[in-house]
Amino acid sequence: MLTSVMYNKFVTSDGGKKDLRCLTMNTGKLLEVRNLQKFYNKDGVPTKALNGITFDVFPGEYLGIMGASGSGKTTLLNCIATIIKPTSGQIMLSGENISAFSGSDLAEYRGTKIGYLFQDFALLDNLTGKENILLPLSIHNVAASTAEKKLFDLADFLGIRDVLEKFPSQMSGGQKQRVAAARCLISNPSIVLADEPTGALDTKSARQLMEKLQKINQKQQRTILMVTHDPNAASFCTRILFIQDGVIFHEIRKQIQTETQEAFYERILQVDCLCTYSSQWSDSDFSIGDRVVIAISKFNPVKKQVFGKVIAKL
Repeated sequence: MLTSVMYNKFVTSDGGKKDLRCLTMNTGKLLEVRNLQKFYNKDGVPTKALNGITFDVFPGEYLGIMGASGSGKTTLLNCIATIIKPTSGQIMLSGENISAFSGSDLAEYRGTKIGYLFQDFALLDNLTGKENILLPLSIHNVAASTAEKKLFDLADFLGIRDVLEKFPSQMSGGQKQRVAAARCLISNPSIVLADEPTGALDTKSARQLMEKLQKINQKQQRTILMVTHDPNAASFCTRILFIQDGVIFHEIRKQIQTETQEAFYERILQVDCLCTYSSQWSDSDFSIGDRVVIAISKFNPVKKQVFGKVIAKL
């Protein structure tokens, strides 16, 4: 692992300044994750997917979770969504321990408290866009007039009016994900959970989706928790937690009033460059200088350019 001294020289989170949005935000915690652990047994050998994760999410926050494949970020999101059950620890939403939910309480949580946006859209092929979007409301017997008003408001905002009567097979990837976003939002959830929402999209569609999610967060103060490996998508967030080997090892915050999205993107890349390969070595394997050279040799051109800027600051 890179030493903390080296790490702090390369990347500083926010220079000791507080995120201005957090200062004006409701101080009550919307989501509390406490000492969350998830172990899997493979051939009798326990594997720690999550190893004591603890963090809070505040109302109106746009929080990103980043990490390499296998770091535990999707497992974390699935525990919060109650798709899988953690081995131990607590998850609290608005003060309620969702880890203990069952039956009708669990159904209500999944149906009204959270909205889940999947990487692969998870649309039902035999339903139109309109029917897919309205599905959560029809399950909970929401009046048709109320449901349709919500539907058309979201369709106009997301630019999907023209695909409401189409089936998923007749839509582009970007259209499918915006329909999925409308379905996720139509029940007015307390928090949106997004799992690699741009992973199956081209660059243009990905940016369109992220701009819409950012507007929802900023205009409606909708709380969003997004897992992503993409620094471009992460740059739309206001805070990023980095996960490695099932633990949170770093955090950065966007300086809301003074930092551009491009500058925040570069800071995210800096952390990403350092963490991508640091877990592959022990401190005794190579000198710090050797490890930096090896890491740079494996970077793509964009990361090489960013890392070069970081080195120049030392």
